[in-house]
Amino acid sequence: MDADKNLQDIVAKSLGKTVSDLTKSDMPSLLTVNFESLPKDTEVNLTGLELATNLQSLFTTNIIATNIPEISIA
Repeated sequence: MDADKNLQDIVAKSLGKTVSDLTKSDMPSLLTVNFESLPKDTEVNLTGLELATNLQSLFTTNIIATNIPEISIA
């Protein structure tokens, strides 16, 4: 998965995996993304999040989102 390191870390944590184990095929099983654990005003490139086709919630508190793809919340 070629993405922002902060995004990779959050996605991996949400899926109970390590960053090195993440693949694009994991993304549809991602239901929630929560950036609240990151320091305030952290820039996060959200490219790749569009692969989370079953996403139900996205918490962007504290971050400055960049490169925001078209994201559908199920």
